[in-house]
Amino acid sequence: MVKLLLVGAILVAAPLRPAMPQTSTAGQPAAQPSAEISAAIAHGFDLLSKNDAAGAATDFRKAIEAEPTLGVAHRGLALALWAEGNLASALHEMSAAVQLSPDDADAHLDLARMYLQSDQPNDALSHAQEAARLAPSNSTAHVVVGEALLAKKEEDQAELEFKKALELSPNDGAVHLELGQLRALQQRFGDAKNEFRRAIELSPDSGPAYAALADLLAETGHGTEARALLEKAVALDPHDWQSEYRLATLLTEAGEAAHATAMFEDVLRVRPDFLPAREQLGLGLLRRGDLNGAAAQAGAIVAKSPQAAEGHHLMALVLWKRRDYDASLAECAMAIENEADPTAMLALQSLELWQLERKKEARAALVRAAKAEPKLGSSEVFCRLVYCDLRDIEPVREFLRKNRWALTPSPDSVEVKRP
Repeated sequence: MVKLLLVGAILVAAPLRPAMPQTSTAGQPAAQPSAEISAAIAHGFDLLSKNDAAGAATDFRKAIEAEPTLGVAHRGLALALWAEGNLASALHEMSAAVQLSPDDADAHLDLARMYLQSDQPNDALSHAQEAARLAPSNSTAHVVVGEALLAKKEEDQAELEFKKALELSPNDGAVHLELGQLRALQQRFGDAKNEFRRAIELSPDSGPAYAALADLLAETGHGTEARALLEKAVALDPHDWQSEYRLATLLTEAGEAAHATAMFEDVLRVRPDFLPAREQLGLGLLRRGDLNGAAAQAGAIVAKSPQAAEGHHLMALVLWKRRDYDASLAECAMAIENEADPTAMLALQSLELWQLERKKEARAALVRAAKAEPKLGSSEVFCRLVYCDLRDIEPVREFLRKNRWALTPSPDSVEVKRP
């Protein structure tokens, strides 16, 4: 199954044109803002369009201080906080905007997107449906309803919403982007590629469209084309840290360690809590022989999330390099328990058990790893998984030479294939 991130309108859609609030919390007509406040709000949205979230937030806060009941000012501040990565505060402000301006479809849509990002699909669906009720001819409203349904794994209903949006706006690239995401989830990869390419054709400045196609191509073995598309996505949206992370992983695979490390550091400046980037940064240090630096990154991960597989995986490798096999095995066990794909840790575990003369256990771990990676009997593949350096290569070759028979199926056994 191709693992795609939903990079459509959920995270990166530009703010819709703001509507001035019509009602107050008490349902009474809201006071019209002064010319000065209106100018501050307009300037704030202009700064948002230029990616100056901090400046925009200042304008919106001034407007709110002068007139606290202006829903549009709270909406603008919410969008600015969201752009800065402060989702919790953004949700609070957007909820206030909806309360102050309950007939503002745009505010409901923005709040729905924020709930989607915070993994609250039920709340997202409620507000997206309200937006569609308020603005039934707005194709974007149906797109967001579809996104919420997709998050709830209601694919058939999501498809109906996307088709409604397509009827309303057949040349809207965002609709084709979401249809592509749906087709990818359905494993209709050819159709997904066509939808993503159509999205790019209709919206050539849409970073998410390039990123979505790149994800699909990378997962289906077209890394070179994926890299070019991710570079385009990052160029279009320098704040798209997810695309920057995926681009950095492709650079790592291509051997461009220095460039990849710089990009991982960029990602961590924006999202210091994103553990996979910290793990990749640590693995880069490990490749360069900086065991202390790699251990520091592993320690930072474990301090942030004691059960996170990323920290234990990295520390297991560091301890193996230090030849502290018992401690490394303990880290391996923690990683295996929490990793979605424990193949690398099982491979390392098998080698360390062998080095500790626990040969029966070593073979059992090796066989388990080989069920997920049939080419594990190759020293090149094994070394890639456990980040061998020069002094590790010969012990690995010797280990595999003595145990390759355990990986060879008997004539009457069933061949194990990658799921």
